[in-house]
Amino acid sequence: MGRVRDDYRDPGLRAEARKRFALAERLEAEYMRSLRMLANQIDHIVKAMAPGGVVSDSLELQKVLRNYGTAIRPWATSVASKMVNKIAAVDDKRWFKMSEQMGQALKREMQRSPTGEWLRQYLTRTLNSSRRCRRTLPTACMT
Repeated sequence: MGRVRDDYRDPGLRAEARKRFALAERLEAEYMRSLRMLANQIDHIVKAMAPGGVVSDSLELQKVLRNYGTAIRPWATSVASKMVNKIAAVDDKRWFKMSEQMGQALKREMQRSPTGEWLRQYLTRTLNSSRRCRRTLPTACMT
């Protein structure tokens, strides 16, 4: 495993995090392009049925748009599912790696910092007190 940096303000670490999530952003952009193409198709249908910007038969337009919606439903479901599944798979891997690095940084922090030393002393005192209480219940725990 590579070197793990502890400081979230480190520009290199921030750049690495941005790179890790760039794929999700790219997939989202592809999805947005697909939605824009869909919106353009709907615009084309509406303009074809409303020459001069006036809808002469709104019921017919509604029917055509409903039929179009039904026709593209499998495509829309496929496009949306593909984007979500790809992002989820990539994000899972990326979050796992980042959480692993965070855990390593936290471990180092606990080993080297005054907070870590205090926690070790506290745990030692608590465990020793707990052992004493179990051996001499109930009188030792009352003091």
